[in-house]
This record gives sequence, structure tokens and C-alpha cells, in this order.
Amino acid sequence: MFVVGVFQIYAIDSYAQKTQLTIHENEIELGMLFSKIEKQTDFYFFYSNDQINKNLKVSINVENKTIFEVLNLVLNNTGITYQVNNKAIILSLHDISITQTKQQSKRQITGIVKDERGEPIIGANIIEKGIHNGVITDIDGQFTISVGDDAVLQVSYLGYVSQEITVGTQSSVTIVMIEDLKTLEEVVVIGYGTQKRVNLTGSVASVNSEVLTKRQVGQTSLALQGVAPGVTVMQRSGQPGLDAGDIKIRGIGTLNNSNPLVLVDGLEMGINNIDVSTIESISVLKDAASSSIYGSKAANGVILITTKRASEGKFNISYSGYVAHQSPTNLPDKVK
Repeated sequence: MFVVGVFQIYAIDSYAQKTQLTIHENEIELGMLFSKIEKQTDFYFFYSNDQINKNLKVSINVENKTIFEVLNLVLNNTGITYQVNNKAIILSLHDISITQTKQQSKRQITGIVKDERGEPIIGANIIEKGIHNGVITDIDGQFTISVGDDAVLQVSYLGYVSQEITVGTQSSVTIVMIEDLKTLEEVVVIGYGTQKRVNLTGSVASVNSEVLTKRQVGQTSLALQGVAPGVTVMQRSGQPGLDAGDIKIRGIGTLNNSNPLVLVDGLEMGINNIDVSTIESISVLKDAASSSIYGSKAANGVILITTKRASEGKFNISYSGYVAHQSPTNLPDKVK
């Protein structure tokens, strides 16, 4: 495949070099010029009418020139750039003056990020809103960033409420982060009881029912795929009945059975034996500090599943249905 790809690229490049264009036009619109090129060659143009003014008139007088030479002559000083991909020519607008103006208008901002007690926060993210320009705070909670005029800084750190700071004319800013009490007060299932996240000393990941119900999966094990840090779910087959996910917590810890212990409302059970719609929350205990209470079976981690319970004063009815029709795409010819 690599050799075929190399020869294909070479063939396309060779075609572009060998194809000769002869055009004699005075004050012709760009759109009509592109049409003439498409008729003479196998190339075709892609561009946005909002960016490219196809009514722009140009003059060109060439004979036996390649597509690259023609485009360089036509698009010179128009602010339009081109890219050749296979036989497609993609046009885009590149205003150099605007880019240079933005670069020249950047200025340096210094600052410090602290918590409510005045302690510096190390590793806080400082990002200029709207563009890929960001830094993190150093060991003293300080940072330096170059931003444009009217810049807005987005400040975030785990366990704290994210903030947006309008720089304005300031050259130095002091940012005080406020603890995210909603996250810290979250109740997490651990051991044979519950505990507030702020008091946790072990590594625990939790997934609530809102996240689970948004995922349409055939097996419950697949609902954990990509939603819990440190948890890897691998689906080895798409065959009905064999499409369950193989769950590993923080990798493989043994050559024998490395599957985590799964408890549903305190009872050991296969994770695929319970319907996703009946789950209230899932807690994943990932280290010995949080899972040691379950003994040797918890050596590869523990998955605690809490099912939904009726709430006083509330009455809800929910229905979830799935209908599918399957037919074979290819049947083998049997010996008669």
C-alpha cells in the first residue's frame, strides 16, 4: 500500500508538471478563468464564495505553462492562496496585512493566581479565549502571556470554579480562584457506604446516570468507555452476544484474571447482566486505599454500581425501546 501510495503521488505530481496550459485573456473574471482551466485539464477548483471574489478580473497571457505557473501569475497580489490535493485545487483567502496587524498589536501580560487563603496555585491553566494561546502558572503561581487587544483570559484549575478575566488596559492581573464546592460536596459511593469527594484519600472515579443514559450501547460494560479516567474498555468482537467490553483498571496487573470486581448494590454480579437505564451511578475504586475493604478479589480494582431507587413524592414512568432488522449481506454457496 505504501508503494502504491508513493507511485500515485508521483503520478499526480507528474501530471501537474506535464500538463501545459495556453491562455490569452484580458480582463477575465476569476470564475470564468477557473472554468477554462477545468475544461483544458482534469483539475477542478474548490473555494468559498464568501471568501473568494470570483468576479475579480485578471489578465493573463501564457503559452505552454504548468498549472503552478499559471496560478502563481493569476493569484499574485490577490491575497488568495492555493493548495493542490490530488487533482483538486483548494483556494483560500490569506490577508497578510490583518495577520501582521494582529501580531504587532500583541502585548505582554503578567499575573499571579491564588486561592482564597492567598496561597499560590501551581499549574493553573491560563488561555486566551478564542485562540490557541495559553500558559500555566509556575511554582509561585505566576505567569506571563502575550495577548492581543481586548483579550479575555480563561483561568481554570481542578477543584476550582473557572473564571474569565477581561484584560482591558491592564498589564498585570491578580486572580483569586474560588473552590468548586459543588464538586467537593459530591457524594461518592465507596466501600459499604458513601463519602464526600472532599474527604477522599483514595483514587475514585464516578459516573452518574445523566452520562450513562446519553450513550446508546448494547452492553453495559461499553457505557464506561472513555468516561472514567484510568479505565480501559476494549471490545474484541462485534458479533451479537460476544460484543461485551473487556474492562481493565489501570492496565493489566496480573497474568491471570485481571478483571475488576463488580458489585451491584453490594452483590457480586456480571456488569452486563444489568440494564444501563436502571443504573443511578457507577463508582470505580482504582487503588488499594479505597478498595482494600473487599479483600483479594479487589486486587484489580472494584466497580460499584448503585441502581435507581424510588423517591418520595415523585412518580416517573420511562420507556426505552429498540427495534432492528437484520439480514445477511453475503450467504455462502452450499454444496448440494
